[in-house]
Amino acid sequence: MKQQVRVKSWALISATSAPILLIGGWTYAATLQPTGFDSARDTISALAAFGATDRAVMTWALLLVGACHVITASGLR
Repeated sequence: MKQQVRVKSWALISATSAPILLIGGWTYAATLQPTGFDSARDTISALAAFGATDRAVMTWALLLVGACHVITASGLR
């Protein structure tokens, strides 16, 4: 009989938070851009690039998503 391994709850919270932060970050950063930005055509990295309006929003979102991935990975075996 195989032993069940339980995943830590903080790893599940972190794994759930990553896509929410990514989608929320790019949606909010896209609303701050001038009318020339098209989210269907342009990349999300353009939201954090030099010249983007309020590029710190997308930069922080990407940093938080990366931190979530590290936290999730540390909670898994």
